[in-house]
Amino acid sequence: MNENDILKDLVPFFSGAFVVLLGFTINAWWTAYKSRKQIEKQRYLILEEIKTNKHMISQKKDHISKIISTLNSGSILSGQSVNFVTTFYDNYYNEIYPSLTLKERHSFHVIYHYFNAVDRFMNNYDTEIWQYFKLNIPIKLESILAHYAQRMEELIRILDITADLIESHVSGNPKDVFYIELGDNKPISYV
Repeated sequence: MNENDILKDLVPFFSGAFVVLLGFTINAWWTAYKSRKQIEKQRYLILEEIKTNKHMISQKKDHISKIISTLNSGSILSGQSVNFVTTFYDNYYNEIYPSLTLKERHSFHVIYHYFNAVDRFMNNYDTEIWQYFKLNIPIKLESILAHYAQRMEELIRILDITADLIESHVSGNPKDVFYIELGDNKPISYV
């Protein structure tokens, strides 16, 4: 067997190996491309979700203001309202987490923590007040109502901070909520 015969026999082998290698390469690229597109879509959906929630903030603040007025007049108004939307955050955050910057991760964490805290407090504050009476705790009604009115005012402050965090996040410049970049020169935190 001469050299030409050996080369003729190797050409189909190398051609086949090249085609297989090309197929694996294209498949790996396509898988990575689809994954990147999926993460972009999930990030987009979470950003749209916080935009929606930003529009709800003014409604929550109006409801809280009514609760404060009612508490200050000696009555109780239910805090039940439509909760903030967390569907996309709950379902996709773990998947997009590796693609987020440290500031984005922290910003999302604080924003959604505030959503949860506001909803939980508003949904339960009136039940907490009634617990004082069911347990016969000797505290004046006026003191209890004043305490909860102050806590409601704190919720308004939290919602203002949350709106600011959302605005900076949506504009592409999330705030460094834990002041990681400032090192030891940390001002008062958002949390």
